[in-house]
Amino acid sequence: MAHRLTARTFLALSLMASGASADDIVLQPNSSSVQPGDVVEVTAIMDFQTETVGGGVGVAYDPTVLTFESFTFDPSFTANFVVQGPSSGSTQNPLETTFGWFLTPSPLGPTPIGLYRFTATTAASPTEIISEGLPGIPFSGLSGDLTVVFSSTSVTVPEPGFASALVTGLVGLGFLYRRKRPSRGC
Repeated sequence: MAHRLTARTFLALSLMASGASADDIVLQPNSSSVQPGDVVEVTAIMDFQTETVGGGVGVAYDPTVLTFESFTFDPSFTANFVVQGPSSGSTQNPLETTFGWFLTPSPLGPTPIGLYRFTATTAASPTEIISEGLPGIPFSGLSGDLTVVFSSTSVTVPEPGFASALVTGLVGLGFLYRRKRPSRGC
């Protein structure tokens, strides 16, 4: 009888752990609108409610609009083994970031993983930066793979000369208006 009770208790606890609220990877850009040539910084944040052993996240982006520069793990992010981020200047898409640790107790709560840096190369309105699961490196917990919700974010890179062209046009209209006005004689 005691053996059955222990098995039921273990089964109930593992179902509760795997069926808890969603575990999220969130992307937070430093700005939603940048100019060509500007640096775009995006922080990856992990908000897990489940005990986690490790996993990996990919960050996909449009290489015709953004060029990947670097990735830096957040100093407060602690992993006990296999911490790897994409190399600076990598052309791999998605960019792979993997890490592992043993987390107890849960929930972990919002924790910055690290900072991705891109350079905006051409105009786009808007372009998406998407976090996604890595098929070969799923997030795993004590009772198996976790269901993780991956986010996306968008960054707008407007045409570079639009504001200056608008100002130049308005100044030109002002000069035309002034020239057509009848001059007052002396």
